[in-house]
Amino acid sequence: HLLILRHEELETVFTNKPKKDFLISGVKKSAVFLETDALISIPIDPKTKEYQLKIYPSKERVYYNDQLIQEGTFSFGVGDRLMVDRLVIEVREKQLRFTSLGTNYQLDPWKLVEETFLPEYPDDFPFFRRSPRIHLKEPANEIEILAPKPKETEGRNDLLKTIVPPLGMVVLSGATSFLSGGNPIMMLSMGGASLLTAGFSVSSYLTNKKETKRTNEERETTYRQYMLQKKSEL
Repeated sequence: HLLILRHEELETVFTNKPKKDFLISGVKKSAVFLETDALISIPIDPKTKEYQLKIYPSKERVYYNDQLIQEGTFSFGVGDRLMVDRLVIEVREKQLRFTSLGTNYQLDPWKLVEETFLPEYPDDFPFFRRSPRIHLKEPANEIEILAPKPKETEGRNDLLKTIVPPLGMVVLSGATSFLSGGNPIMMLSMGGASLLTAGFSVSSYLTNKKETKRTNEERETTYRQYMLQKKSEL
């Protein structure tokens, strides 16, 4: 038969969603007690953690999602509805909703705790206001990036230029003394002095080469830090 009720006559209660199995029946200790011979068990699937609906045969008319059901096992997730003895039970996202269509029922407060309604949508749903667009302007400031200083180099011929003159003096002194029949001791003295000069020249060249290498390494480190600073400014 068709039941017509005014909106004011509808009684809606929201409760928590139990974490354990619960029962709907005419047994006083049931989580949902009704004056009915219906027996409905709502266990939790251990795999999906979702409710299941087990409807056992009875004389009571039981509707699952507006379909008359005699018996069976069904999923009982968000949006699903069960009606038994003019009590509608609906699964919501955060709560269970009980709507009485003129029947009396009782909830076990140890299993189903009455709560205030928890909104499932924003307050202004379905009206949305577009957030203002933010237009970013390109920066007008110009940042100058200087080129690195040129590397200091040691010419390939610098060593030859350093040691050739002293060695040339040794050769020239020896040849002059030999051709003129000069004093051999004097020749050795002049040659030794020239070789000593050449040794100092080679030592100075190696020292300058190490200093040039160190200067170039410091140059690379300093310029790398300079570029990191400019990158942060950009």
